Amino acid sequence: VVAVTFRRHTTAISRATMSPDGRRVFTSGGDKIRVWDAVTARPLSTIRGHRHPPHLLAASYDGSRLFIVTDRLIVWNSSNARRIATRRCRSKRSAPLTSLAVSADGARAVVASFDNSALLFEIAEASAPIPLAGHSSTVNAAAFSPDATRVVTAGDETARIWDAKTGDQLVVLRGHSSRLTQCAFSGDGLRVLTASEDGTVRIWDARTSRRIAILGSSVLSADENAALYRGDDAQVRISSLDEPQQQLALPHSAPVITADVNSVAGRAVTGTKEGIIQVWDTRTADLVASVRPQQQAVSTLRFSHDGAAFASVSRSGAPILWDAKSGEQLAVIGDYKRVYSKVTFAPGNREIVLESEVGSQLWDTVTARQVMFPGAGADHKKIVISPNGQSIATVSHEGETRIWSSDRASSVSLSSNGTTIENVRFTADGKKLIARERSVGEVVWILRP
Repeated sequence: VVAVTFRRHTTAISRATMSPDGRRVFTSGGDKIRVWDAVTARPLSTIRGHRHPPHLLAASYDGSRLFIVTDRLIVWNSSNARRIATRRCRSKRSAPLTSLAVSADGARAVVASFDNSALLFEIAEASAPIPLAGHSSTVNAAAFSPDATRVVTAGDETARIWDAKTGDQLVVLRGHSSRLTQCAFSGDGLRVLTASEDGTVRIWDARTSRRIAILGSSVLSADENAALYRGDDAQVRISSLDEPQQQLALPHSAPVITADVNSVAGRAVTGTKEGIIQVWDTRTADLVASVRPQQQAVSTLRFSHDGAAFASVSRSGAPILWDAKSGEQLAVIGDYKRVYSKVTFAPGNREIVLESEVGSQLWDTVTARQVMFPGAGADHKKIVISPNGQSIATVSHEGETRIWSSDRASSVSLSSNGTTIENVRFTADGKKLIARERSVGEVVWILRP
């Protein structure tokens, strides 16, 4: 286990971003921007020379180019810290700038503004930027298509798609009832997603402007293939992300307050205020099972990774494990005297982490017994299992953090010099542990096999 901390700045870090490929990190503090290797945390370069601290940062896909916005747009080579281009993007009396978007290849950039417009820059050319004008209020967001041929901007109640070479307006997306806050292209560039203060997220055909789907104001649960949400009419629906226009209604006789979905198993589970738990087939919206174990509202539902089982937590009483296919009760786990707020299945589904206001516990789902950590007891302030299932991190109530092998046969303490670690989380690949220390902020630990 190796500790890596980003501590080269001598002033507060005001801005930070990462290249889309995840290989480089950029941090801004004072009059310097530092470039880091995201894998090893090794410093790569230091960028100086901008007169004012940047308030917008963005990078090309591979991180080779860094774009910053101060009183102008500046493009840097992040490897050698050399300036590539400087473009004026507003006068001293112009409205503040709100958003910066960069094409994947780093050849173009869009800077959006409070003055209801955006500017499209061709970095290789010294010509004036192309104004993207048409919005009636502040442009809050912008994004390039994956192939960098189009730009989408979001402002007022519309999103607009533009030709990234000529600046010609191609499509206007209308339908939101309030100001738009976010926009993005899908990975294949065929769809556009918009988010609005009207409480909805909408998916559009990027070429025809046809609305494909409206996701309601309350997304109850989502995985890689499906979303379960409650619309403005309080009706619960499930939508496939591959075919979002196909929405299936899940009828309920009482308000749904929690839910989970597992597309692998083709199952969704919902819990109501009256304590009713219902299991649904996500492909047909058929009701598979309905149970009411307690006369208390269901607060949390969570599927195992394979979707074969799920756990339910009510406002009182111990968590219960259920068979997702039949609705049969499998086991009661946890301490009935505690009120649990979160449950998380470990990879492999054999163990489950239960979290409450007083700490975290690890339970065996087969034996329904609490798991002990040798020399460290059973109860901890925090227990986190890596996504690959190879490591377990625990934070004791005294603040000591330990990293354990999956079988808990060995462990290493990460706390040093009396530092108290308040929280931990693994990166998605399970190769790094990010710890928040009370005195120094976040520290990254690289986990060696």
